[in-house]
Amino acid sequence: MFSCVTDAHLDIRPDSCPNPVNPKAKGVVPVALVGSLAVDAAMVDPNSLMLSRADGVGEGVSPLSGDRGPGMVIADLATPVDGEPCACQEPDDHGVGDGIDDLMLKFSTSEMSRAFELDALRPGSTVELVLRGALQDGTTFRATDCIVIPGTDRDARGQRGRGKSK
Repeated sequence: MFSCVTDAHLDIRPDSCPNPVNPKAKGVVPVALVGSLAVDAAMVDPNSLMLSRADGVGEGVSPLSGDRGPGMVIADLATPVDGEPCACQEPDDHGVGDGIDDLMLKFSTSEMSRAFELDALRPGSTVELVLRGALQDGTTFRATDCIVIPGTDRDARGQRGRGKSK
């Protein structure tokens, strides 16, 4: 039996690019599944959603919902990014929306850090994430975007003699 997966668009931290995720943070990471003619945000089966690393490292993470978090919101929040995977685009002059509703999800930063093994990565590392899920009619989709671990290697090593001249 042949199964077709629909490509969709993902926007991690819709108000920023690149998308910093601090592995030591305790908050949430907002993630927008960008709606399209092929992926109707209102038709997404929330129980099917799983965010994971595209390279297969670690485990998958489900979005926060119910008593674990603020749940999911459907609103026009983002526009699809065309071009290279994980590319940034300049916002247009008409705001962030494109006239099609998106599905805003929230993921626990600490759960993402543990599941995706983010603490093992050097500052400045880029990680491609993939959101997989299904619509209520059984159509499956896949969408990707990247996060970056903030800081620099210099920050991680410490700056011996900072503020002093030799």
